[in-house]
Amino acid sequence: MDCSTPPPLTDDQISAALDEAATPDVIDHLARCPSCAARLEDARVAEQALRSGLYRWDCPSPQALAEYHLGRADSEEQRAIARHLEECARCSEEIAELVLFLRDEAPAPAAEQPARAWRPAMRGWSLARLLPRTPALALRGGAAEPLMFEADGGVTIFLEIVPAAG
Repeated sequence: MDCSTPPPLTDDQISAALDEAATPDVIDHLARCPSCAARLEDARVAEQALRSGLYRWDCPSPQALAEYHLGRADSEEQRAIARHLEECARCSEEIAELVLFLRDEAPAPAAEQPARAWRPAMRGWSLARLLPRTPALALRGGAAEPLMFEADGGVTIFLEIVPAAG
């Protein structure tokens, strides 16, 4: 498709429009020219694909952030992560979450919490106790482990809590 109001916009003008920094004449041109408007939309799609594909591509892994926080990374890696944290709000937030999580480094033993469990063999209800969870690092994208209960007679119950959609 050819530009309906020549001359066609340059790549720099399309880029400025993409960044919402276009001059009024470029905005006017885009409103009147379907060809240049289509080029702008193609550029938006390409930029979105790059954003999703490169999201946090230069961020350290959660494990590296944990090693940094615990002082276990080598000195070169410590300096690199410190420089990265000066500019990356997402990794700084992740470190802050890790600090909060590790504040209670040795979790108190879980009190036995009775729960009612159906026992088909006995055709009735019995009590089960909640088993303590295993401590683990809070890493991005990690899923919560299921709750485990132990009932009379060696029955183990796994309960996975899944949030409802929407």
